[in-house]
Amino acid sequence: MNYEVMVKHILYEFEVTQKYVAYKYILKGMILMRENADYVEHITKTLYIDIAKEYNTSVACVERGIRTTIEIMWRNKENNMSLFTDIFGSQYLDYRPTNTKFFQLMYIHIESYNLNEADKQCPFYGCEYCIISRQLKCLK
Repeated sequence: MNYEVMVKHILYEFEVTQKYVAYKYILKGMILMRENADYVEHITKTLYIDIAKEYNTSVACVERGIRTTIEIMWRNKENNMSLFTDIFGSQYLDYRPTNTKFFQLMYIHIESYNLNEADKQCPFYGCEYCIISRQLKCLK
């Protein structure tokens, strides 16, 4: 399964869609981390800067947008509690993870899948995102 699609699935499961500005920041951040694992240890010092350059905005806007989006995901954790605890653990049930912890735990979770297998079935097969994606492909 495609790494980018996997990130989109996770965001979608927590009702984070493209209507949020930070959707693209998180997606880009996760892709950059996949390309260069050094970003995992330098979220605020390098990752935010590169995301801000990519989208011609400030580092503060990137940080604030991501923080707000994580808050939305955290508030929507009830939608998929098992996925939430798989990614973030039970320690974040009472308070949201920091931006850095969010990226690190998302990265670890996604990397735990063997994404090199192009035909690997989506771990969320049957989720609304998959169904909508298949319907859109059928319309083309």
